[in-house]
Amino acid sequence: MFGVGRPEGRRPAAGGGPQMSRDREKAALIAGATSENPEAIYGDWRRPINHRQEVKNSMHTDAAARKLGLRGGTVPGSTHLDHFRPILTDLFGERWYRSSCISMFYSYATVDREEVRAVARAPRSIVAGDPVSIAAWVETRDGKVVCKGTLSVGQLAATPYIRSLPLESAVPGSGRILSRMRVGDEAPVEKAFIVKAGSDNGVLRDPVEMFRALRVDFQQPR
Repeated sequence: MFGVGRPEGRRPAAGGGPQMSRDREKAALIAGATSENPEAIYGDWRRPINHRQEVKNSMHTDAAARKLGLRGGTVPGSTHLDHFRPILTDLFGERWYRSSCISMFYSYATVDREEVRAVARAPRSIVAGDPVSIAAWVETRDGKVVCKGTLSVGQLAATPYIRSLPLESAVPGSGRILSRMRVGDEAPVEKAFIVKAGSDNGVLRDPVEMFRALRVDFQQPR
């Protein structure tokens, strides 16, 4: 459940009967407004659980995260993406499952059961079949932005949020998670799976393998 321009995820009051039709309800969601933010669609407040707390040597555990200067084991970013699902399903229906893109940049790490909600900027209109892109973010109770970017459906000419960001080198010595990484280092080869274009073998059946393949693993200095 979610609401437009209203705190606590409440929907605008429905008129003309106990339940509006889907089209009328969608129009109300887009047009609804309050003093909090007249152009925003709010999801419910949630307390996501950190299900990766037991993953050894992971920033999702309290011990490893605190060594990096974080408050505690971090809730996986993929968990926060799920907060957008009710908003997208109500706005776009099954189209969201067929042709969509979430492009988010993470800027604040949350811990187990810390309250957050998804927020999206309401589109001015939704025309069946037309591509749509809207700004969106996840925020905490005190207004910190967990991640921000774009939600889109259809084939857009515009660039997704992450791809539009400029690549900038970090200030030397400022890195924490990849503090042992140096220019010119090579990541070890991982043969957990093989991708073949145009074949069923190109399907990644276990998403965990993707994270294993993308991890950066460097030897401790001796």
